[in-house]
Order: sequence, then structure tokens, then C-alpha cells
Amino acid sequence: MRRCCACLLVTFFTLGLLYNLNAWRWTCQLSRRFVSELRQLEPSPPPDTEFAFFGLPESVRGIFFLPVGLRDLAVKEAYGREDLHASRSADAFSGATQPAAPGRRLIKLYWKGTTDHLLASGKN
Repeated sequence: MRRCCACLLVTFFTLGLLYNLNAWRWTCQLSRRFVSELRQLEPSPPPDTEFAFFGLPESVRGIFFLPVGLRDLAVKEAYGREDLHASRSADAFSGATQPAAPGRRLIKLYWKGTTDHLLASGKN
């Protein structure tokens, strides 16, 4: 009976681990698509640009989606430039980040989250 219970526990923990690994993998691929689409929408942003993302989810499938990495790091690495900045719209409204500095170009992008396109430009 003990061996049977131990085998069941190991099986359930293994299935849980595989589920979580799959969720992390899926969210990682979504993050890569996000950065790729960002580069397609804005291939060469001007110096000292701030990207403002509206409607970006905090988590996808229970996994945090660009919670910290979005703040500058993902954008800077995507373009290989240190003069670019990023923020979520929720951050700007909560006061967690400062509004775009004077002279800094603001690019608004909206989360669509569809299978075809993740982002939509705020340009009219």
C-alpha cells in the first residue's frame, strides 16, 4: 500500500512539473513573439524613445508575463540600444514610473493577444 501511494505521489508531482514546464515554455515563446512583433511595428525608433504598453496582461497561463523584464530590459535588448525605455500603462497610472520625460518620444502600443498579432500600434 505504501509503495502504491508513493508511486501515485511521484506520478502526480511529475505530471504537475510537466504541466508547469509546458506553461513556462509557452509563455517564453509568447515573450519572444512579443519582442519580434515590437521590432516589426517599430523597426528603428528615434533616440530616447519610451514605449508605453496598454492592456498588457500581468500573467499568462499563471506565469508572470514580462513583469520586470519589460521595464527597459526587453526593449533595450531587442534593439541593442540603451536609450530606449518601456512601461506598462498600469505603471504610469499608479505612479510607479514617471511619465515620459520632456523631449522623449512616446510610442503607444496596445495588447491584442490574438494568435495573429499580439500588438497594435497606437498610430492613427
